[in-house]
Amino acid sequence: MSELTDTEIVRDLIDRLSRLIAAEEWNGPLNPSQFAALSYLARANRFSRAPSHVADYLATTRGTASQTLKALARKGLIAETRSQEDKRSIRYDVTDHGIDLWKTRPVSTR
Repeated sequence: MSELTDTEIVRDLIDRLSRLIAAEEWNGPLNPSQFAALSYLARANRFSRAPSHVADYLATTRGTASQTLKALARKGLIAETRSQEDKRSIRYDVTDHGIDLWKTRPVSTR
């Protein structure tokens, strides 16, 4: 087994700390992934709100991002909009309820 470099050790520690912080903050209606997606959508321009963009931002698969977006839609926090030109193209917009929830969170989690 090879030894980890200092950079790898620091990276692992930062990753662990960020996961612990996210777990501690998960006491509301959204899990950390859902809140990260909502936060992204609240700040993204209308051309960057496709499921693939959310997946890239969350560094996850499109399938996982899709499930996260469906959960947010079921909670009434985002709304799906299909393109008139290409019905396969989907964009998500944050609802007023979603914006209200996003704004009530501490600035450190936005």
